[in-house]
Amino acid sequence: YTTLFRSVGETTLTNPSNITFMNGSDLGASQSSAVSAANSLYNTLSVLTPGSSGTWGAVDMETVNVGYGVGVFLPGVYKGTSGITTSASQKITLIGDGDFVFISDAALTFGATLDIVLKNGAHASRIYWASAGAITTGATNNLKGNFITPAGITIGATNDIEGRLLSTITATITIDGTATNLYLPA
Repeated sequence: YTTLFRSVGETTLTNPSNITFMNGSDLGASQSSAVSAANSLYNTLSVLTPGSSGTWGAVDMETVNVGYGVGVFLPGVYKGTSGITTSASQKITLIGDGDFVFISDAALTFGATLDIVLKNGAHASRIYWASAGAITTGATNNLKGNFITPAGITIGATNDIEGRLLSTITATITIDGTATNLYLPA
């Protein structure tokens, strides 16, 4: 646990019980370079859309499900103009070898028991959830991808996360310590 967070200020973290970090490694980056890299990635993803003046290639998530079914996405850039929120017991299926970028103009909130399924060559390392607001998850989720925000991140109990949680140094990342697993994305 300490080795995984050494670059991002482990002196402010306590070692919670019942959290397992899988395949983690310390790449030796300094705290400032880690923060700079996270902010740079968030800013890069954010410039894909110009906010209220248009979409610049991002597909509005409310119109994307035609032909594939609710919650099914092919590689591409998707935008939730009013945020991205799922209710409990939902399934998101990502199909294909490519990049999936989900941009939330407000908070990103996943309800409990959400299942993100990867098919036909989709990889967790190529999924990006970029949120302008806080990222919050319910309990017992199966999450995939890199979660990026300039605000805080709150992870509910008993989550399996194949991905990364990236926030600015002034925001907090809170993980409910009840049987949560964090895996390096493949």
